[in-house]
Amino acid sequence: TEVWGLDLSRTKMRFAACFKGANIVHDALTAAASVMDMVTDWLMLYEFYSDSRMGFFVSSLCVLLLAQLGFSTAFVDEFAPKKKFWFKSIVFCAILPFAQLVPLAFYVLSTFNLPGVYRIMQRCGLQSTTQRRPTPCATRLEMVRQKI
Repeated sequence: TEVWGLDLSRTKMRFAACFKGANIVHDALTAAASVMDMVTDWLMLYEFYSDSRMGFFVSSLCVLLLAQLGFSTAFVDEFAPKKKFWFKSIVFCAILPFAQLVPLAFYVLSTFNLPGVYRIMQRCGLQSTTQRRPTPCATRLEMVRQKI
């Protein structure tokens, strides 16, 4: 369609390409912020320890350990809720050292379609209870609602 000599179909295609690029940049920045948050937490912990500020070190360590436990619990609750206790215990212990990455994993799994990752998780006996996989949507608002 043309309006005032402008080809609107090309304009729509350009806008869609720019929007897709902006969406990728946003997702990458969100993932990077999640990683940087984790890195700064550990750097602050190291700084408290190296400066011999043991009160701050111990309290920060306790907060990080509680976060580890909470993230591990969230992972088990999301991906193995109906499994037996022993299986949940194994998953909990396996994810515990990497628990700070659980929010990033939730974000990545809800944003990107990663069939290989889904197959590996299913082989390990894990499956999302909310099926966060993105599906083709009619509107941007529906995409946002699917991520939530």
